[in-house]
Amino acid sequence: MSRPYATDEQYERWFMAECCPCGQRRHKAGTWPDGYVCRTCSDRAVRTRGTCPGCGQDRALPGHHPVDGSAICTTCAGFSQTFDCSRCGFEGKLLGGRLCERCTLTDRLTVLLDDGTGCIRPALTPLFNLLVAMDEPRSGLAWLAMRRGQPGNASQMLRRLGLGQLSLTHDAFHELQPWRAAAHLEELLMASGVLPAVDKYICSFQRWLPGHLAHIADPEHVKTIRLFATWHVLAHLRDRADRSHITPSIRRFAAEQIKHATTFLHWLSARGSSLSSCGQLDIDAWFAENTEHGRTCLRAFLNWAMQSRRCPRSLSVPGSSATARSADCAGASGPVSARRRYGVRSPSFHR
Repeated sequence: MSRPYATDEQYERWFMAECCPCGQRRHKAGTWPDGYVCRTCSDRAVRTRGTCPGCGQDRALPGHHPVDGSAICTTCAGFSQTFDCSRCGFEGKLLGGRLCERCTLTDRLTVLLDDGTGCIRPALTPLFNLLVAMDEPRSGLAWLAMRRGQPGNASQMLRRLGLGQLSLTHDAFHELQPWRAAAHLEELLMASGVLPAVDKYICSFQRWLPGHLAHIADPEHVKTIRLFATWHVLAHLRDRADRSHITPSIRRFAAEQIKHATTFLHWLSARGSSLSSCGQLDIDAWFAENTEHGRTCLRAFLNWAMQSRRCPRSLSVPGSSATARSADCAGASGPVSARRRYGVRSPSFHR
């Protein structure tokens, strides 16, 4: 590869060397008492902290004892350079302006969360304090640099929060894309107390719902599914969160209820019918064509539709297979016709 400032041979001679700690030929990051060191070994050594066996101080230990090879501080190792932050004095990995990672993170967050007056937006001060105090500030720097140049990255969302372009509500975050980045920032806002705490699985469902509704072509179907999700599915999830806790399986079942309700509305349209004109023959036909899981997922939607008078209240929603079998064992009337009508298989003692 040609370079305007050096030939390949000059570049190799000026910038490449054998690293003393790892023994590989890499770019020079500095010259230590042992010799040249690469960036990877330099960063790893500077981040090593503990009590120096030579002087007994708690410091960074990038050096090596000449006798036993144990990690020692820069003073005992005879370093000509220091790794002290020019602002706070912390000894460690230095970035631009000879600032440590925590001071660098503080500066970047100060700029991102600026409300336009040169100060951090007051409502975001708890988030700022939480991020600056994290155990590993380099993780925060990596998070801010993630997906740089792409829309919806963490830095862009923080900047919009600082300027007030993104409202501090859960609903605002549920509309953001990419949803994973938005979900992580939403959890940080809840952890810092900026947003009220909400169960993460409820947030997950609310982030998933707009994408599902966007793929439904019929506006009436969209309206019906949104009402069902808001007044039934979400209500049940919140009630469950208040009583105990929501598990991943409960979150998946909530989404399955929405999916099967959508499928049922499309199925009715294909038959030339609608939810308001749905009849018992439609219900029986759908239950006969689908699996027990599909029937279980649809029952809540049908019961909600009847209670809210979006379909005839005279419809009969078949029970589960376990309920039907219990009724058969108890001598319920018409067990054979009921099994045929609802698509429930008879108990079998032969496999």
